[in-house]
Amino acid sequence: MNGFVRDYIYNFINIRKRMPRYDEYKIIMNCFTEESIPVLSTLAKEYAVFDAWHAAVPSQTLCNRSFMHAATSHGYVLNSPFYHWLLHDSPTIFNRIADKNDPEVTWRVYYDKLDIVSLTGLQNPKLWKYSASNFKYMEDFKSDAKNGTLPSYCFIDPRFFIDHNDQHPQVGKKILETSSVLAGEILIEDVYRTVREGAKWDNTLLIITFDEHGGCYDHVSPPAAMPPDPNSTNHQMDFYFDRLGIRVPTV
Repeated sequence: MNGFVRDYIYNFINIRKRMPRYDEYKIIMNCFTEESIPVLSTLAKEYAVFDAWHAAVPSQTLCNRSFMHAATSHGYVLNSPFYHWLLHDSPTIFNRIADKNDPEVTWRVYYDKLDIVSLTGLQNPKLWKYSASNFKYMEDFKSDAKNGTLPSYCFIDPRFFIDHNDQHPQVGKKILETSSVLAGEILIEDVYRTVREGAKWDNTLLIITFDEHGGCYDHVSPPAAMPPDPNSTNHQMDFYFDRLGIRVPTV
């Protein structure tokens, strides 16, 4: 867990073609103040915080999102090329719920209209057949929460493709992928208030978590893990999925 500064400098040199100054590379050891992220900070102080919630893989976004829903990343540890995420047939927790065929156990994925498509749905081919029935917009989430008709398990996809609101910081100058950490704060507050003021607040569990640590420094080494596909021969970059990733904030 001592390579954060080294990795930052390495990538800085690759991108900027020069050695960073101390005031430039020390940023990787910084963290947000409570005033910078007031919504998440307030909820963290008022509710339960998990201090040992590790990402499933010491890797990238799509791998950890795949673990979130399918308990595996199919042997992949890199986001790219994206097309290989469209070539697997692993079932997800949503498929397991559907297979039960129990009217008391239901699911739905909510996403923002601006994104056009849900990343959860796109990344998991086994869910494509449910695109019309179980993938709904954030407006539907607000309506369902208000009326007490939320499914027994639902997942909210932040905007990923256009105008991020997944608390991602600004990365370069991209026309569609504008982003701000505060946009994520607005989403968290909106979701919290929607559920808090909904008809079934008293028996609703809301979990706020992240797919991976996003480069933020942590001192706790990821523990060993049980490989999800022990008989698989697909081990991208020779990683055997026998170790978890860095801790992520979870409230």
